Amino acid sequence: MEQPLYEIAEKGNLIELSYKGRSHLIRRNRGWDYLLELVRHPGKVYDARSLMQVGQSIPAEYQALAGLDKESLELQGLYCHDYSSWLPMSDRRSIGDVIARLKRLVVLEAELRVNNNLAALDDVLQEKQQLQEYLGEVLKNDGSIRCFPSNEAQAVKAVNKALRRCIKGIEELDPELGSHFREQVKTWNQVMYLG
Repeated sequence: MEQPLYEIAEKGNLIELSYKGRSHLIRRNRGWDYLLELVRHPGKVYDARSLMQVGQSIPAEYQALAGLDKESLELQGLYCHDYSSWLPMSDRRSIGDVIARLKRLVVLEAELRVNNNLAALDDVLQEKQQLQEYLGEVLKNDGSIRCFPSNEAQAVKAVNKALRRCIKGIEELDPELGSHFREQVKTWNQVMYLG
């Protein structure tokens, strides 16, 4: 497939996209920032996290820390966590404690119903519901513990969503050019513009 001749010009907060004599002004957004970086470097492979950081500078208050190695940071009481690891939402011991408490609440609920103690029963039912909701949040259907999404997974999702939205906007303005970008921009963990 022959690459279409298009031009992209940055005009402040707008992008001017020209193709086959047609010109469109589009509001710039994060997806356009990513697409512009990819188009400027066809064939270069980016991981989603590094693409997400293009054009972003380190805030002044953190610049001194940015150049320090892990040991120097630890001497100052700062610890680095691997950004790509998945953190569990809970641990087995805590879940075991919650399940044990739920069992005690079921027995207590039965006693309160037998004794017709409705005031205390409301409190027990409310606590039981809260513990059940907690377990629903931290456990999968198979009983394994859910994990908070890693920074890497969040970056992949955000970059891909922004790029898809940007390309969809181009398709709405110019289907032929939008189709080109849909075919030539490869997304997910590794992002690149084939050119």
